[in-house]
Amino acid sequence: MGWALLVAMTFGAGSCENPAAGLPLSVVREDGDHAALSTHAGESEPVEYRVTGSGPGGASFSRVEADLPVDVSGLVAGEWIVRVEGVDEAGAVVLEGEAAALVAPDGASAVSIALSPVAPGAGSFLLEMSWPHALVAEPGPVAFLQPDEGDAVELDCTVEPSDGSAACAVASAAPGPYRLEARLLDGDEVVAGRAELVSVVAGGETGRQIDFDRVNKPGMCIPVTVPFTVAWDPAPSESGDPIAFYRVRALRRDTYTWVRLGDTDGPVTSFEVTGEMLEPGSYDFAVAAVTESGLESEHHTSLDDTADPETGWFVEWDPEQ
Repeated sequence: MGWALLVAMTFGAGSCENPAAGLPLSVVREDGDHAALSTHAGESEPVEYRVTGSGPGGASFSRVEADLPVDVSGLVAGEWIVRVEGVDEAGAVVLEGEAAALVAPDGASAVSIALSPVAPGAGSFLLEMSWPHALVAEPGPVAFLQPDEGDAVELDCTVEPSDGSAACAVASAAPGPYRLEARLLDGDEVVAGRAELVSVVAGGETGRQIDFDRVNKPGMCIPVTVPFTVAWDPAPSESGDPIAFYRVRALRRDTYTWVRLGDTDGPVTSFEVTGEMLEPGSYDFAVAAVTESGLESEHHTSLDDTADPETGWFVEWDPEQ
């Protein structure tokens, strides 16, 4: 049963131009020497360089080149985070570096990235997460690798809100077993989470895919003054036992008990909530259909996947506002 609480929302319309610009990258060593790159003694030489960047509005690029510097063109103006990894013949990352670059709209821009040797034997880890995008309004994935001893390693997450997905990665972590802890936030609320045992392989890349099929939605807050009306779509009805009325309940969010607010006068699909029914606070709502024989359906709540909006909703009543 879908819920339909009428809420007026206005979205501002506008446009902004973000011109493209070339971004040549000049990569130097820690000491600032612009000479040809080389690793420390005993380290293998990189045979190629992976150059990736993330910029305004979710823009990104990825290049693999045999040598540096690398010129990247066609980027939108704004701040970019550019990362370079030097990869040896075995496919292991032996050099790495990252820096912020400001792409100016009025000419070519450059970023200088100091490359540092990767800790011997370090490996990389990639976590890919997904969730029902329509149910999470403000996705914020967080992921850590927790070793048996020592500090946790935080993964850097790139989010695609419209796809309901994120890629979380760490380029160099000590090899060995870890406890992977992944959480999905909607705003400030944790709506899904999982913990798994994983391993990081020395000199290689390992990964994991986590699909959050179900989320505990925090819902969209709707401030109200009383009285206000809750409305819903009609429930399916059997011809031999039609719906006689609907029963409406409310759950204050700091309690665990659904309170019966009342029944509708006949099979109408709306109910007026008055100040005498509720104390100030935050409330979820539920409705059940009751047939002529007295059979009551399951609750359909304001946080169901059939709610409108799909992220769910709850009411915040403050009579002082």
